[in-house]
Amino acid sequence: MKNDRLLANITTKREAERLLEEIEIIRNGLFEAGGGAFESLLKNKVRAITAENIRLVFAKEGVDKRKYLDQIEELVMKMSNVSLILAFEPSEGAVERFYIKISEAAGKQVLLDVIYEPQIIGGAVIIFNGRYRDFSFKKIFEAEFEKGRNKILTLGNSGVADESKKDINGNITN
Repeated sequence: MKNDRLLANITTKREAERLLEEIEIIRNGLFEAGGGAFESLLKNKVRAITAENIRLVFAKEGVDKRKYLDQIEELVMKMSNVSLILAFEPSEGAVERFYIKISEAAGKQVLLDVIYEPQIIGGAVIIFNGRYRDFSFKKIFEAEFEKGRNKILTLGNSGVADESKKDINGNITN
């Protein structure tokens, strides 16, 4: 079941949500009278890839259709989510490459939730299994700014004369 073609075709959270919607439509269609109504449902209510895979599975002898749909739904619901926050909107090819690398690192099939946030400037933020990793440029810039800010404050406190205590000629007054 884990190598099911329906499962192999989902990589993102949106695709998983769409598949779950289609499973519900198909499950409800199982009870409609006549095979023509079910075939019409597959042609008009779900994506072609889903319809094709459902036809292949349901054509097998002795398949409990309802049980199959329930199992697929359960497996999708159990998949781990990985949030990938990016400063750009990735292409489909980029999402596929991210998916391959992340699922290899996780050692299992995951669902990517790709989020576009230009405020991170560049890099990425990854959230997986409750762990937050910030590899964004924003974090790097903020860390550098904090170092610079501390240097300036240190210089200001190390005996540099207070400008408010100078007269018009620049002489320090009490």
